[in-house]
Amino acid sequence: SSAALERVRAYREKEKSRKLAELDRLCAAAENAHAGLRLYLLITTPSAATPSPPASEVVPLLTNRDNWLKRKR
Repeated sequence: SSAALERVRAYREKEKSRKLAELDRLCAAAENAHAGLRLYLLITTPSAATPSPPASEVVPLLTNRDNWLKRKR
């Protein structure tokens, strides 16, 4: 009958609405978790080390390379 069809249609519409609301809630929770994880990583990740100048033992090798190469031959 048409009353039964109307009840089925109303039930399906209600279920669809419930599922969409649940999906919205899960998406919002995932976005919050992602933002929280990014903030946690930003706070806890150590900053990258800055490069230091070469050690004093290496400087003569870099500045006097020609003599060093001649000695190797």
